[in-house]
Amino acid sequence: MSGTIQWYPGHMARAERDLRERAALVDVVLLLVDARIPRSSSSHPRIEAALAGRPTLLVLGKADLADPRATEAWVRWFARRGRTAVPFSARSSRSVAPLVRHVFSAVSARGGRPPRVAVVGMPNVGKSTLVNRLVGRRATRVGRLPGVTRGIQWLRGPAGLLVLDTPGILPPRLDDQEAAQRLALLGLVREERAPREVLAAFAFSLLRGRYRDRLEARYGSFRAEDLEGPGAFYRALAGRLRFLLPGGKPDAERAMRHVLREIREGRFGPMTLEWPEEENGQEEENGHEEGGEP
Repeated sequence: MSGTIQWYPGHMARAERDLRERAALVDVVLLLVDARIPRSSSSHPRIEAALAGRPTLLVLGKADLADPRATEAWVRWFARRGRTAVPFSARSSRSVAPLVRHVFSAVSARGGRPPRVAVVGMPNVGKSTLVNRLVGRRATRVGRLPGVTRGIQWLRGPAGLLVLDTPGILPPRLDDQEAAQRLALLGLVREERAPREVLAAFAFSLLRGRYRDRLEARYGSFRAEDLEGPGAFYRALAGRLRFLLPGGKPDAERAMRHVLREIREGRFGPMTLEWPEEENGQEEENGHEEGGEP
């Protein structure tokens, strides 16, 4: 697959700079990632450097949309590397309790002062939802804390918990273009920044391989020649869904948009786009099959 995905608008540069300035006020960091792409959505060396030395809890957000087998494998994978990862789903009111326990445990040695928590992550990983769950419906904005620059506001939650909601921040660049494609496929990067045919080929590879059963449950079985490559697949799907151009030609472009939207909306059921590797380089579960050429 080809096509380079780039981003980093000016407001993200400012947000990154502001976060570095506030880092000294933070006791605990909740790094929120998308559970469907934990590695790709947690890669931000500059943010990690700015918050270095502070206890960091990895929150696997949108866990209800991820393959539970993969989520369990990721929790084990991070644990072997000394990192605590906790699944979180906005649909489960119980999933926030483990996060709060970890936060208070991490700052128990600080005495009576309520913990100050920063929720950080890329855009569209669900930070606002997590913040709302942490502080509850009765959250109140508090005034400036000592040493905080003018205009910075915190939210006060149960037991005096102070939560800082930060803007979504992407790394200035990401050399791993497959990771960039995963981000774009799930909407963490605007789709117009990525060639649609590249994302569609990646989606085809995922569905034809690890999630072949989901593909056929959603659209029915396909002939072998329809699965030889992305081009053949999307033409066949367009015909099946009656996505036709004038003259009756299959509208493969519309079929691509349709599949990308259905993946983002979870129409195929819980799916994970990347799985952890064992120390020998093999995935904990069987790897997915790579897609062919169009």
